Amino acid sequence: CDPHGCREINKSHDKIDHFNEQRLSKYSTPTYRGENIADLQQKATGGDSTSLYLLGLINEKGLANQSHNLLKAHSYYCRAAAAGSLDGSFKCGAMTIEGKGETRDFPKGLSQLTNAASSGNPLANWYLGVLFDSGKYVEQNSSEAFSYFTKAAELGVVDAYNNLGLMYLTGRGTVADPYKGKVNLENAAERDVTVAQKALGLAYARGLMGIPYDLNEARKWLSIVANKGDLEAKK
Repeated sequence: CDPHGCREINKSHDKIDHFNEQRLSKYSTPTYRGENIADLQQKATGGDSTSLYLLGLINEKGLANQSHNLLKAHSYYCRAAAAGSLDGSFKCGAMTIEGKGETRDFPKGLSQLTNAASSGNPLANWYLGVLFDSGKYVEQNSSEAFSYFTKAAELGVVDAYNNLGLMYLTGRGTVADPYKGKVNLENAAERDVTVAQKALGLAYARGLMGIPYDLNEARKWLSIVANKGDLEAKK
């Protein structure tokens, strides 16, 4: 720590581009399992939301020997959203706000994401938490971020526990509570969220923000991170 705070710890896991939805959440999003493209396209013509979503995924990721095509991916995701897919709503909103597949449109993308989140999409809640926490694309609002992270955690997004832990420890968006901060970080760390494992290790190593100095706990968590290749944790 220094006069400006504990910068190593006070970081939200806020990388929103190219994040891994499957790692973030216990919630299962539709996954491409080798379905025939022509069959998916036929079902999509009839308005099948899952087929539309999978075609969006195929074009976004370049699966099934298809080239990457963000324009098509965005179109399919938004059509899936219109057909009732909450996953489609999330992806449509995220791509719209990031300007992937169409001209960036903050209000439109935010509206799509908010609708998906309010309807119970776990990743939309987490994504909105990151946006409001970081102030990327929207005006920074820690209270809004805390609310979205709380909902995301309730819906199974494991990284949200890390975000909540850091917010409780630093008093951002909520009343500072070292115990709740530690519990949430542990929930994330035990689910193999690397940034939470490192945060816990550093906190125990230095006795930061109400977490007691405990060299054994510090070694436990930092050794896990070091084995993943983190150079700082190896020191």
